[in-house]
Amino acid sequence: MDGSSALFDYAFDELNNACVSNNTITIASGTKTNVVINLHGNSNNYHNGVFRIHVQDGANANMTIIANIGNTSADFTMFDVVVDSNAILNMCIVNVSSKYSVINYNSKIVGNNSTNNLYSIYLGNNACVLDINYNIVVCGTNSKADIQVVGALQNNSTKHFKGTIDFVKGCVNSCGSETEECLMLDNTCHSIALPMILCGEESVDGKHATSVGKIDEKIMFYLNSRGLTPAQATTLVVKAHFSKILSYVSDKQIVSTITDLINKELSYED
Repeated sequence: MDGSSALFDYAFDELNNACVSNNTITIASGTKTNVVINLHGNSNNYHNGVFRIHVQDGANANMTIIANIGNTSADFTMFDVVVDSNAILNMCIVNVSSKYSVINYNSKIVGNNSTNNLYSIYLGNNACVLDINYNIVVCGTNSKADIQVVGALQNNSTKHFKGTIDFVKGCVNSCGSETEECLMLDNTCHSIALPMILCGEESVDGKHATSVGKIDEKIMFYLNSRGLTPAQATTLVVKAHFSKILSYVSDKQIVSTITDLINKELSYED
C-alpha cells in the first residue's frame, strides 16, 4: 500500500451475516498512510479474520480497527504484524457490543529505531465475553513498544486481558510500557488482567500497570447536581475515560463514529 488513506469496510446484514477472511496489508517503504478497518452489523453475525500487516523500512502508518458487529454476534480477529527499521505503526483497536469477542494481536519489531504503539478501547455490555490478547516482541535496537488499553464493563460482562511486551536479547536501548484501565459500571461484571514484561536483554526500560475501579460517587453526585441523569452522567464519565485513546485517532469522522457507538451501547444519545 502506497497512498494517503484506505478504508476496508465489512458490512454484515441478514443476507451476509458471516465473514471468514485472510488479509495482507503492506505499507510501502518511506510512505505515510492512514488505514481504517470497519466491521459493522446489527445482530447474529460471525466474523473470523486474519490481518497480516507489514510496515516496511521508513514507513509511517496510522491504523484504526472498529469491531461493532452486534451484541448477539461472535468476532474472532487476529493481527500478525511485522515492523521494519525506522518505521512507525500506530494501531488503534476499538471493540464494542459483540457477544463473544477474541482479539489476538501479535507484533514483532524486527528493525532498529522503530515504534509500535497499540491503543485499545473495549466496552462490554449484555453479558458479553471479551478475550483480549496483545503481544509485542521487540528485537531491534533503540525501538519502542507501547500498549495502552482502556475499557468499561456493565450488565454481567466478562473481560480477560493478557498483554506482553517481550524484550529479546540484543534489543539494546529499547523501551516499552503497558497499561490497562477497567471501569466497572455495576457490580455484575468480572475483570481479569495479566500485564507482563519479559526481559532477555539488560539494557532496556520496561514498565507495566493495571487498574480497575468504579465511578467515584462524588463525581456522580456533582454531575447529578448539575442536572444530568445517572445515565447521562455515566456516559459522560465513560467518554472522558476513553478520551485519551481517542486523541490518538487523527480522523475526526472516525472519532465521531466511535463516540456514537459508545452512546448507543450505553443507551443514551446526545
